[in-house]
Amino acid sequence: MELFQGVYTYLVISFVLMCFLLFKFTYKKVQSSLEGNVTEVRRSIEGIEKRRADTILKISEAKYALEVAKRQAEAVIQEAEDQAKKITNQSTDIISRAVEQKQREYDKELAQIKIGLYSEMHHKISEMIIKEIERKIHTVKMKGAFQNGTIDDAIEALDQLIRSTKRISQDGKR
Repeated sequence: MELFQGVYTYLVISFVLMCFLLFKFTYKKVQSSLEGNVTEVRRSIEGIEKRRADTILKISEAKYALEVAKRQAEAVIQEAEDQAKKITNQSTDIISRAVEQKQREYDKELAQIKIGLYSEMHHKISEMIIKEIERKIHTVKMKGAFQNGTIDDAIEALDQLIRSTKRISQDGKR
């Protein structure tokens, strides 16, 4: 067992010596390398945090710009709707006035046509009455005598013509 104890002693001594040598010559290099890596990682994290903050700021700006654009679009749409209503109302007024004007012109022309027809009808009836009277007078003259019956027939015929003329005139006025 002593043999093993001597080996263990050399093993412990060589381990401690190796640790001492490693600590003496490589610890500072490893530590500075690790510190450099830690510093680089911290810078990377800071850069990422800065980019994250910039991204959040840009997103906020984009949201604000989008909201402003949305409000502007709504204002433009509302203005367009108002203009459309105004134009529609103006068009309706113009069309209504045009229809009313055409209706007045139509009524005026219709009244003129009625007056013309009434006048012409009155003229034709008057001519018919005159012809009928002339025919009756001619009939009486041909008989050569003024008998009461013939005069009464002539008066009755004239009375019927006058009544029929009045009836036709009243129908024409309607």
